[in-house]
Amino acid sequence: MAARTLGEALAAFSPDDLTTLLRHREDLVRPLPADFTELVQRALTPASVARALDRLDAWQRTVALALAASADGADAAGVHALLGVGTPAEVAAAVQDLRLRALLWGPDEELHLVRTVREAFGPHPAGLAPVSNRPLPAAELDRALEQVGDEERVILERLLWQRPVGALRQADRRVTLAEARNPVERLLALGLLRPADPETVLLPREVALLLRGGRLVAEPPPVHPPELGPRSRSASLVRGAGAGAAWALVHDVEQLVEDLDRRTVSLLRDGGVSARDVTAMGRRAELRPEQSAMLLEWASAAGLVAADGPRLLPTARFDRWTTTPGAQRWLQLVRAWRSNPRWPVAAGRAGAHPLGEEAELRGATEIRAGILAVLAEQPVGRQVDPAGLVDVVAWHHPAWAERLPLAELVTDLLSEAEQAGLTAMGAVSPLARVAVGADLDPELAALFPDPVGHLVVQADLTAVAPGPLLPEVARVARLLATQESRGGGGVYRFTESSLRRAFDAGWSLAEIEQWLAEHSSTGLPQPLRYLLSDVARRHGSIRVTPVLAVVRCDDDAQATSLLGRPEAGALGLHRLAPGLLAAAAEPDEVVRVLQQLGLAPVATDASGATLTAPAPPRAREPGHRGEEPLEPVDPALAAELLLAREQDRSARARAVDSAVDVLTRAASDGTRVVVDWVTDEGESTTRRARVLTITAGAVRLAGSPGDRGVTVPLARVVGARVDAGG
Repeated sequence: MAARTLGEALAAFSPDDLTTLLRHREDLVRPLPADFTELVQRALTPASVARALDRLDAWQRTVALALAASADGADAAGVHALLGVGTPAEVAAAVQDLRLRALLWGPDEELHLVRTVREAFGPHPAGLAPVSNRPLPAAELDRALEQVGDEERVILERLLWQRPVGALRQADRRVTLAEARNPVERLLALGLLRPADPETVLLPREVALLLRGGRLVAEPPPVHPPELGPRSRSASLVRGAGAGAAWALVHDVEQLVEDLDRRTVSLLRDGGVSARDVTAMGRRAELRPEQSAMLLEWASAAGLVAADGPRLLPTARFDRWTTTPGAQRWLQLVRAWRSNPRWPVAAGRAGAHPLGEEAELRGATEIRAGILAVLAEQPVGRQVDPAGLVDVVAWHHPAWAERLPLAELVTDLLSEAEQAGLTAMGAVSPLARVAVGADLDPELAALFPDPVGHLVVQADLTAVAPGPLLPEVARVARLLATQESRGGGGVYRFTESSLRRAFDAGWSLAEIEQWLAEHSSTGLPQPLRYLLSDVARRHGSIRVTPVLAVVRCDDDAQATSLLGRPEAGALGLHRLAPGLLAAAAEPDEVVRVLQQLGLAPVATDASGATLTAPAPPRAREPGHRGEEPLEPVDPALAAELLLAREQDRSARARAVDSAVDVLTRAASDGTRVVVDWVTDEGESTTRRARVLTITAGAVRLAGSPGDRGVTVPLARVVGARVDAGG
């Protein structure tokens, strides 16, 4: 028996068909419906239908448009004739796709577009008005068109493809060709326009189709997506270049976040980072400001940085992230970016601020996923032409092309893809497939360089890393020296300030020399030994002790010099004894100011023991910015659960139907029954009784002849059976 409604059509779905529906429209199972009735109700809502239509490709959407422009109950052959492109089999395949998305139902001979879908296309789908109540015969229509002048033709062209209605006062009055005073009235007199109401005229469908040459749309889309282009590069070269770019991304993010440990970055009122701070961070990491802004967004999406009051700080997750292998670190970044509800490139534009409001984009996650899916479908090495990619994405998502700056969004994503190694040398990398969910196989992971644990220390006070350093080695190397170049390896320069930073952190001269001896493949050059000795000798010659603070100088001349500096007043410095000064500021503040003066003080406790620098502060690991991302839906499991619920509901319905039959017979022959039902409080109860009356919605039972009885809704009846005890 043919389905008469969408609900009956869905009830006939196989488990595979239902899985397909839920894969395309996962909003229908958030949360899982109680039964098919609820599923159908959700599928018919305007919001769900709009979302489903947005996910149609250009060919599927055009077939749906043709159905919306056709009368209810149209057949696939008529739709094919109206389209004028594609083959009957291709039209039938698109119809089946729409059927599996619950946007239409019925066999190919009698197709019923869901009412909400028809409403979504508006009153004039494809710019076509209804057919006239009394259309002109074909011969008369041809003769009328022969009498159309240039002015009338301009009006017909204006109404032909977009909105087939126009305004005209007293449009419904009868007018002859001789009485017509303007081109619109001439078209009314010729029967080429018809009055829709007293103030509106419209171009009838039969006239429009004749002028269109029978075409539904001016430029029908291709049945299959356009090709991205035939040009390719060597797959092996692109694979290696992509892995190199991926590693550079990991390195750049690490450099950028580590910089927050050494310098204070305050947040703006909207939570963003100022352009000055972004530029300074980028300069220290050898990144352009727009790159720094984008990578801060990546780091935030991965939870590596977060706000701590007014400051931006690394999180404990960043410390864990730096200890994982390079391939896994890249994977964590890309997965977080893939599900990021923000648009990182926007943070690097003029006037924008990373982590601020400018990078918010509605639907960013779905747009990113759609463009990435097109990239991932391409063979490795296929060159990516941005304009060609826009055309392919527009075919897959025509709704985006209508309302979004698609060319700009595609260009943005390509810049991020190149930065992350998803494309390399302008071609698709195998990492693009990993970005959309494929596993990072061992062969790809092996392309990431293995970290090394040694440096080549040179006489010019530099150290060269022959490859990416082990996280703990890199951390100490950046403490002892300043990194001067980006890349998997890098060049580190030892300076007086960098070594003083290590002494401030609690390292002794012997510990530094021992570490360098263990991690230098070339030994310790003499110039570096001299520099270390000189910095160590001067480091701590001034000691700060809390009183609020006491400054003790080994040389009284140095104390006298300090008292003469303008900063002495701000610190409240005054002499206690030769070489001994008191300060009205906290010890940390005194140390900071003396360092700014170019001195090398150390802080001590009350016993005189040197205090090392505290561990860098960490922000609390953030949740997700914006809305909490939804858990992915397993469509097969959801279909299985939904079918089980529907079977349970059907079984209960059959039990109620059977109980109604028993109660109906008992009412007619007066036999006693045993009835099970659920009370208003949700408790199960059973009663032996006689059926007094039964209606469409309730049954009235009496336990004994004098009993006034009780009324039970049939919906609460669980079961009924003849009382064997009589």
